[in-house]
Amino acid sequence: MAENIDQLQHAFFEKEWARLKLSDEPGKSGWRTLVPAPDFVGFVTYLESNGIKGKALDLGCGGGRHAMLLAERGFDVYGIDFATPAIAMARANAEHAGLQIDFKRGDALDLPYNESFFDVVNDDGCLHHIDPAKWPLYVLNVARVLKSGGTLRIKAFSMNCAYYQQNVPKNSSTQWIFLKNSGHTYFFSEPNINSLFSKQFEIVQMEEKVHTQTADKKFFFVILKKQS
Repeated sequence: MAENIDQLQHAFFEKEWARLKLSDEPGKSGWRTLVPAPDFVGFVTYLESNGIKGKALDLGCGGGRHAMLLAERGFDVYGIDFATPAIAMARANAEHAGLQIDFKRGDALDLPYNESFFDVVNDDGCLHHIDPAKWPLYVLNVARVLKSGGTLRIKAFSMNCAYYQQNVPKNSSTQWIFLKNSGHTYFFSEPNINSLFSKQFEIVQMEEKVHTQTADKKFFFVILKKQS
């Protein structure tokens, strides 16, 4: 079943990225745009104010909107996504912007980078599309490529929102739901996050906020530090 879910996820995002034309309209937001999310802009400000710089990886980079902002702010940036059309689009967007970014097609569960390679890893909506059975592998991969003391940022759906209630099957308490607009999606609780990362990371900051454009959706915004 897990393999079937993986195949469905790949097929869904390959199809989505193949048909997308990203919007760069000011005021728009979301993974189907070229506009960095306001919360991500805030994260970059956090990095700068804390003197954090160096190599950064954007997991599930899509069309490259966040990777490009990191590059504009002076980071040595890498981006990875399992959707071939997304990587092609990200490379074209970076070239158009005159930015040098290493975009690569690949899997968050099998990251093709050396140990302790990155100072920062950003995950803006990748983890919540990964089969929960594969989460330990995800954490091992991220921890392996991140330097000791390095920074990991997670943005993931919260179950404490109307969007979850609107989509959870009747008489079910599952948090792993198929959404026709975004594939299989997990809606997290705070204990989920604490349990998943507690062995290898320290939670520096965790906020739970509604989406900037709709009160129906709510996310966890988590900044973590890899333990020594």
